[in-house]
Amino acid sequence: MNAADLVPRAAAGLLLRLWPAPSRDRFERLTGLGEEEWRRLARLFPLLGADPAASAARARRDFALLARYELSRTHPRPRWDPAPPPREPELFVTAHLGNLRVLRYFLRSAGIPAATIVDETHFGNPQWRRWNERIDRRFPVGFPHTFSSREPHRLRAALRGGSLIAAIDRIHRPPPGADGRSERVPFLGGALEIELAPLRLARLAGVPARPAFVTALDARLTIAVGEPLPADDAAAARAFGALLDRVACAAPGNFDGYTHRYLAR
Repeated sequence: MNAADLVPRAAAGLLLRLWPAPSRDRFERLTGLGEEEWRRLARLFPLLGADPAASAARARRDFALLARYELSRTHPRPRWDPAPPPREPELFVTAHLGNLRVLRYFLRSAGIPAATIVDETHFGNPQWRRWNERIDRRFPVGFPHTFSSREPHRLRAALRGGSLIAAIDRIHRPPPGADGRSERVPFLGGALEIELAPLRLARLAGVPARPAFVTALDARLTIAVGEPLPADDAAAARAFGALLDRVACAAPGNFDGYTHRYLAR
């Protein structure tokens, strides 16, 4: 670690130490699950521990604080593991780990035009629109922030001018006409279902599918970037699952609440 890296890490660490730990009545608000639901989830995924609600709430709160701190800086310095990806168009495949918008913002701050593939419920939120406008002013890349999952032809065209981000841990039903094939992979002592349609989109568009995840580790925002996935669907799902399992073991509380609800069912 060099000297320039110590300053933001120390400032972020101080921020977390000064902020009180979440009270038990805030667990569900922060994570999307109450304590009993967390215990049920822990029985499905033993590596979460017997009672992971407290650590998950603390991780979700810390993630939000660190993300806002880094994005408020003129030159954000997330920790890239091992390095930022190239700027050529790619399909970044991720999970509901950390936050998809935050991952997009940090890619754009690194000069990588990137947009998330979202369902229709994600359009029109005024708070997100203000954040998008702020990021555009500070890190202009001339590329939309989102594309609809219901417009596959636009997705292929978009990959000629920038990169797309797709969460492939299945938590939603596939859109009408989409192939709903999936692959189950080992995950946190249990199993997780991986959506295969985005991997096929990458092949059809002729771009690499590369895993990427954002978490909050050791008082630093960390973006884990994997090697391009194999062309075979099943092999790609297994490689993605292996990296996700490694990242999630280090930060099991960084999952979005919707994913927890899906897994608990």
